[in-house]
Amino acid sequence: MAAVKRILVLDDDALTLAVIERALPDYRVTVAPDGDTALVLASQLGTIDLVITDYLMPSMTGDELIGRLRGTAAGTEGADRDGAQRHPVPR
Repeated sequence: MAAVKRILVLDDDALTLAVIERALPDYRVTVAPDGDTALVLASQLGTIDLVITDYLMPSMTGDELIGRLRGTAAGTEGADRDGAQRHPVPR
């Protein structure tokens, strides 16, 4: 049996977080309302298989978050929810 994948979802809209979390029942979904919280959670979670992030947020953009995660979550891939861009994170 394959391990359940861990997804970190970041958005400053609580409804969006709830919808995405409910849409992914077969995954371990962790949600964060801002970039700073996402970075703290990422440091505590261990392996993150996918990051889904809003692009425009108060504390940092989705690109800034992915850039910061590259140093802390090797092997993570990110997708900007607003731009549908894929940003592979080097292993």
